[in-house]
Amino acid sequence: MLEQATDPTNNVLAEYSYLADGTKLAVRDKAGNGYTYLGSLIYQSNGGRLSLENTLFNGGSILKTSSGYEVVYHVTDYLGSIRAVVDSSGKVLEYNNYYPFGERWQQTGPLFAGNRYRFNGKELQVTGQLGLLDYGARMYDPALARWQGCDPAMQMANPFVFSGNNPVVNVDEDGQFFFSFLSGFIRGLIKGQNPLKTGWKGVTNTAKIVGGLFVGDFGQIISRLTWELPQTLLGYSINLISSQIGMVWDVNYYDGATVVNSSWYGHGAFTLGSYISGGHTLRADPSNPLFQHEYGHYLQSQDFGPLYLNNYAIPSLMSAIFSHKTHKHYYTEQDANKRAIKYWEKKFPGFVDIEHKWNFDINPIDVYNRDIPFSENVPSLQNRQKSPFDKLNQAIQYY
Repeated sequence: MLEQATDPTNNVLAEYSYLADGTKLAVRDKAGNGYTYLGSLIYQSNGGRLSLENTLFNGGSILKTSSGYEVVYHVTDYLGSIRAVVDSSGKVLEYNNYYPFGERWQQTGPLFAGNRYRFNGKELQVTGQLGLLDYGARMYDPALARWQGCDPAMQMANPFVFSGNNPVVNVDEDGQFFFSFLSGFIRGLIKGQNPLKTGWKGVTNTAKIVGGLFVGDFGQIISRLTWELPQTLLGYSINLISSQIGMVWDVNYYDGATVVNSSWYGHGAFTLGSYISGGHTLRADPSNPLFQHEYGHYLQSQDFGPLYLNNYAIPSLMSAIFSHKTHKHYYTEQDANKRAIKYWEKKFPGFVDIEHKWNFDINPIDVYNRDIPFSENVPSLQNRQKSPFDKLNQAIQYY
């Protein structure tokens, strides 16, 4: 994937190459000079020849020099901005001060030619003399205090606003989710954990929730964005907001489902479309009883589409609230178990007959006879509890 930066007369200043997931591969000016990125290794292209320029590590970089290699260290502030570059002897090679929105204070002092990393620790785009900082998802112009592209998460009324217009407090790690970083940062401080680590975890969780719209096979994605759209939007919105206010601590995927661990839930879980949200007992693991059951609700969503909320989600929620002791025998839960057990048996033949794989005490299936082989034992819902939506349910064929 290629992107170009041009001047007002449409002359190409720099051309960027990316992988499909947005990973930057290379940048070149119109003469073909620039940089190639391979993980932490950065190669310089000059006259068509590649040579190793430096390799980054946490806290500095190893530079290729005419006499060999030199290690330099980055001294950063609480925003991750490079305030000083020092060599192994402690000599200061570069010292930086910044205006609140990232523009370097020119009176600071000389620059070190081997360092291109500045505000928030982001790389200054010197190829084509763009003067932009690369945050990953977007380029940022510190001179204008504005992004060069729209916010993909649309967190602010103005999608070009940088860090919620408060860059002294907020850090936007990759140009997408500054709220997630802030909430994660605060959570880390409260819990006595590394706030930068928990802040970045908040960003990755939010990114995974957004990515959950596009996980799974082609049929699952199309169904999610059309047939299952009402519950998809509801599940997506609830989990996105939860992540941005710091209530989500982990997100994983399994066969089209996005499994979100959130502080809102204790031992339970709830499914809206492909978004399965639960507490510390939920894991995206076929051996996890809670996930086994909730995946059955995801199968209901795929089968019933726009009827899922009215037919299953709302009645299930009401049953959990007002009939907690008998909730697992309610028709919505029995149907989810029935669909799930067929799904897991098909995916892992013999699944039901393997001890501890399906816990009938936690996820019962009424009228199920354990003495009959699964292939001959099709559970019935004849004894299911009646639903206030039975008139609508009668129009739907239970299999």
